[in-house]
Amino acid sequence: MTKKIYEMDPYIKEIDAKIIKICDKEKYVILDKTIFFPEGGGQPFDTGYINDCKVLKVYEKENLIYHYVDKLPEKNDVKLKINWERRLDHMQQHCGEHIISGMVYKLFGGINRGFHMGNEIVTCDFDVFLNKDELNEIENECNRLISEGKQIYIKKLRNRETLSDYKIRKETLVEENIRLVEIEDVDCVACCGTHPTNIKDVMLIKILGAEKNKKYQRISFLCGFRAIRDYKEKHEVIKEINSLLSSETLSAKQRIETLKSQKDELVRKNIEMQKKLVSVYIKEIIEKYNTNSKINETFICYECSHLERDGMILLQNQFFKEGKGSLLLFNNNIFLCRTTNEIDLNRILRETIGDYNGKGGGKKDNIQAKFETSENCFKYIKLLSQKIKDIEEV
Repeated sequence: MTKKIYEMDPYIKEIDAKIIKICDKEKYVILDKTIFFPEGGGQPFDTGYINDCKVLKVYEKENLIYHYVDKLPEKNDVKLKINWERRLDHMQQHCGEHIISGMVYKLFGGINRGFHMGNEIVTCDFDVFLNKDELNEIENECNRLISEGKQIYIKKLRNRETLSDYKIRKETLVEENIRLVEIEDVDCVACCGTHPTNIKDVMLIKILGAEKNKKYQRISFLCGFRAIRDYKEKHEVIKEINSLLSSETLSAKQRIETLKSQKDELVRKNIEMQKKLVSVYIKEIIEKYNTNSKINETFICYECSHLERDGMILLQNQFFKEGKGSLLLFNNNIFLCRTTNEIDLNRILRETIGDYNGKGGGKKDNIQAKFETSENCFKYIKLLSQKIKDIEEV
């Protein structure tokens, strides 16, 4: 059995220990005691060093804690040193999750059904759906409690007999050696993770947003130094936006809304122009390829120098209202091709496009692609055109 020093005092950063088992093949050691937290309860494992050996992974199995290292220690007497920045971050995020979960339960009766501590953000899945105002209330209450400096107590119960003495937020399946984490006036729940002794160490909680995740609501948030770094990064972005817009922070939103309105108007005008160009191109195609104003069973390759992709799609649709055959439209480094003939355009594309540094896809009768250069696009169009003609002549 490995003695779990991290449970007794999560602030211990260094300690001496003895190796009781070593595995050369898998490169792991088991110690008589450890300050390294193994992965569990949604919290990632600690990293650090055993002597000069880097700890890569830590996990627990049958009361033994396995420390995987990049190389094995030469002596049985070793010094352990955890990555304190990582430990503190995990303590802040995990304790923050308890505070938020406690508040959601206390104010709205919601139960935390899932917890994930990622490298960048933390998420919890709740069985209640909260609106913007309710999320703000949760965040404000959490930070008010942090400012009051509520104490955190760790309770160890031998079995479930005395579990009813505590107002636990969520039932536990553990039958013996139950470890409770109790935050004064906030939360009480079974947990194996590392936590500070006072919630002041969490420093700050910032809820980033909420979204539906299957039958639950997933709340994303940051705590402690993560939240502070996030604020600094976003503040720098806001400063850059203000500089670009020549505006102050409070007027930036109005300036952006004005720019968006102007952009939407330009897009609308552009769509109208594209529609007019489509009419012009349709007439040109008819005049060039069929004097009888009827296009039927032919191959047409046409450059649309002023049409964007959406305009070319519109042209395709207009063409195939009455026309038949194969139509290939291109502009600069993109092309679209559609056919009513028995040609598997998508198969041809898959088999040949890789040689021309292009990317594309589609269906059997309708494909599109984009190339790194217009030169590659023209070369590929020449190849594709020939293949279509060869098939149609058979």
